[in-house]
Amino acid sequence: SNPVVNETNEAKEYLAEYPQLKLLKTIIRDRKVYRDCMAEGKGVVEMDNGKAKGEIQMLVKELLSD
Repeated sequence: SNPVVNETNEAKEYLAEYPQLKLLKTIIRDRKVYRDCMAEGKGVVEMDNGKAKGEIQMLVKELLSD
């Protein structure tokens, strides 16, 4: 079994115990670029990593759609 899928499912189960929190569909993966951008004082969308940019753009779109 895939450990990433297991961790995602575990997180979903844990968050289900808190009905006051809305679980979003966007999943932000653990990427080195997130740590790198903090060290460089940049935002993720300023970095050269399409997957990370896409994750953040999807998150923003989902947050603003409500």
